[in-house]
Amino acid sequence: MTHSGVLAACVAGVLGGCLPVSPASDAGPNLLDPTFGDGGTTLKSFGCTDYASANALVVVDGGFVAGGGACQGWALVGYSHNGAIDPSFGDAGTALLFSGTSDFAQIDQLLVRPDGRLLVRGTRRSGTTLRQLSASGAEDTAFTATVDQALSDRNITLVNGMWLQADGKVLLAFGTTLYRMLPDGSLDASFGVGGAVVVQVFNSSPTLSCLLVQPDGKIVLCGADSGDSVDPTFVARLSADGALDPTFGSSGVMKVKAPAGSRLMLRSAALQGDGKLVLAGMIRGLSSAPWRAAVWRITPGGAFDETFGARGKAEPYPGVGASIFSAVAVLGEGKVLAAGSYQGADLQDAWQLARFTAFGELDPTFGHAGATVFAVRIPWSPGGAKALAVTPEGYVIAGMAYPVTPGPSVFGLARIVP
Repeated sequence: MTHSGVLAACVAGVLGGCLPVSPASDAGPNLLDPTFGDGGTTLKSFGCTDYASANALVVVDGGFVAGGGACQGWALVGYSHNGAIDPSFGDAGTALLFSGTSDFAQIDQLLVRPDGRLLVRGTRRSGTTLRQLSASGAEDTAFTATVDQALSDRNITLVNGMWLQADGKVLLAFGTTLYRMLPDGSLDASFGVGGAVVVQVFNSSPTLSCLLVQPDGKIVLCGADSGDSVDPTFVARLSADGALDPTFGSSGVMKVKAPAGSRLMLRSAALQGDGKLVLAGMIRGLSSAPWRAAVWRITPGGAFDETFGARGKAEPYPGVGASIFSAVAVLGEGKVLAAGSYQGADLQDAWQLARFTAFGELDPTFGHAGATVFAVRIPWSPGGAKALAVTPEGYVIAGMAYPVTPGPSVFGLARIVP
């Protein structure tokens, strides 16, 4: 079957029946792991009437933790490696922060320290908040007091990215400024001026979609600059002290140019061991055209990698349906894994997972000719898969799902056998 064909497929334990799906809904050996949760998926309800969404995943000792929003606050759930709720985490497997405050807060990013402590970045009505939790899900109140004071002192209201350095310091991106914090949550006075470096890249205030630190300490930023109406999408690389790196792109900045009349957006990024950067997001032509999921690979010098896909870009289903990639990971042998959503005639906001070879071709040994599209629960899973984690057992993806029976949305997770 070709990518543009239609397949009537039964996905055991997922759809609960047969649906005609385009481009593919694959029940083969590379789809759901039957040893995970209930036939490959697991749903977690918080007993609230509002939405719940798993937006972030991190692998921890013995399992993983999902974070997002539920009960109008932050929600974290600890899982064992087989998808069962880990009762040793939080309160019987769940940690809720800011719930019951009508704050409509949610977690946007999770990082894990070498000792298992969790760094959490999320939003509230008042803006960004950071928290640190023990490996068992208990809030570090000393960190809370210190970091809240630091954010308040510098009026840091909306952090777009967070990265944990090898020395335990935390890098934050806020508008056109980078901040660095010590492990206790205070600002690092040795970084820039009082812990802050203004990035001289942007024409206006950027919307950042990635913040990475290379093993050599260089800092990578990517996103969109609202002050550039022609080529707003960019990747920038800075030295460890925050100065633009002249060896990357044009004086430290690479404009990720879309073809004439097209637009592109970046959602996630990952570093390869050889220094290349993999970006994931979506691209479209005319303003009325649907978004198409895509990945790009950038050389260490800040240029499209011509050895990957079509001049540095690869798509799973060109010209078929509407899709986006929200998360990306680099695997062994230079392979690239991306997760997101697919919307076609038969599936609305289905979950999508694609694996590409080191040359940007769909990997024929994975899923249906390199990709798979499926529904976690009927009737739909808004936004598709929003987070991705590669565990020793397989690929875990997470997002929002509505259960078959009427009720509130839940954390939805699935594991795909690699």
